[in-house]
Amino acid sequence: MFAALPVLAGCAGQTSARPAARGGPLVLTFQFHWANGAAWNATTTALVQQYLDQTFNARTKGVRAVPWGICCGKSAQIITASLGGSNYPDVIGECCVSFAAMRDADILAPLDNLLRQDNIATSLWSQGHVAVLRSAGRQLGLPMYDGPQVLGYRQDILDTLGLSYPSPDWTYQEAAHLWQACANHAGGTRRYGACLQWYDGWEYLLRGFGGTEMDASGTHCLLASPACIQAVQWFYDLLFAEVITYRRDVAPLVDGSAVFSAVGGWDVFQEATRLGTKVKWNLLPLPQFPHGRYTYTNKDFWALNRASRYPDQAWTLLRWLAAEPEWQRFIIKTALLEPSLNSLWGDWEAAIVAAAPPLRGIALKYYREAAQQGYGIPAPFYTYDPVGARTQIATGLAAIAARKVAVTPGLQGIAEQIDALEQVGGQATSPSFAEQRSALRTEDARIAGMFAQGS
Repeated sequence: MFAALPVLAGCAGQTSARPAARGGPLVLTFQFHWANGAAWNATTTALVQQYLDQTFNARTKGVRAVPWGICCGKSAQIITASLGGSNYPDVIGECCVSFAAMRDADILAPLDNLLRQDNIATSLWSQGHVAVLRSAGRQLGLPMYDGPQVLGYRQDILDTLGLSYPSPDWTYQEAAHLWQACANHAGGTRRYGACLQWYDGWEYLLRGFGGTEMDASGTHCLLASPACIQAVQWFYDLLFAEVITYRRDVAPLVDGSAVFSAVGGWDVFQEATRLGTKVKWNLLPLPQFPHGRYTYTNKDFWALNRASRYPDQAWTLLRWLAAEPEWQRFIIKTALLEPSLNSLWGDWEAAIVAAAPPLRGIALKYYREAAQQGYGIPAPFYTYDPVGARTQIATGLAAIAARKVAVTPGLQGIAEQIDALEQVGGQATSPSFAEQRSALRTEDARIAGMFAQGS
């Protein structure tokens, strides 16, 4: 079905980020997302390199771009390598909490001046995605791809229950009423009305009720605000009544254990292969909340590594990857990855439907709508202790879910704990990238000297 994808197996190693020979082209390495289960191995590495050599490398004098490796979860390795001065990517491609870790390690170079000098407007990308990649007034990353969530739903189950299909402009009250009508836990049959995204992607719901998790500085938790309390209470009321449960992507739609489920852009491959034409289904936007329509989206990003010995050339590569259409059109065709550029959603829809005919007639347009209208909202990051804050929230929400504490005092306790963490963090001084690298080199020299003296 996915004719555009080569059937491959195995795994390729990463390449070094250094020039291959004196006087030859300087080598730039970059990390990127390779989607939809397509294997990343020697064959696909060669395919990508061939494309790079025919396009970017052929036009960029004195430079050769090569893949360093694929996203994601390599932040610790990249930080260590960047501080050590070798085997790091010049252009980073990562996701999720890696952004906060790399931000805190000060290895992400600000992009604001570069964007201004090249007259590149951030309106090229989904606004919610761009915003989460800013910190302390600096743009530290650019979107790699957009995979906002929409709702997949089983039309055949609604038909059996005699329930009408919802309108795309439905409200959260209508959604809750319909999900309640769908839920069934009698006679040993467990079926939820909906599976929804929860922490740590709940910012869409908080925004929908007029709240937000933290203030603009990222140092003050706002979960105890009336708007956030209302949003969280709405979710838990439905959860405790067993009308909804936590998101599990496509699986609940496949086995019928849920009638509606939040499915991200990263789930389209599963939608085509596991749902396909086996059941009657479609896609729908999330409902309108009291303060508008919002949904969750991913945080995958590209960034310029401060460690790069060739920052000007690395920016040229990053600009080509993120702000120009050529690379994104290639990755759409080869891996069916959704674009980050708002202008390329039509290309993606055409490619994915051509590769997966079961998606014909499915309302894929709602993925595009969430990105282009900017209502896809990634989870934000706290400024000083994002990992500690996540732990506090997870612990506090577990207590609420277990009914050990009510929503209001539970959120108040979480907010107090996070504010205390941020206050302590704000009093500490983090070393800059240059200071960290200098300290590391000094320590390396000291250790080398110790061994020299001992020999």
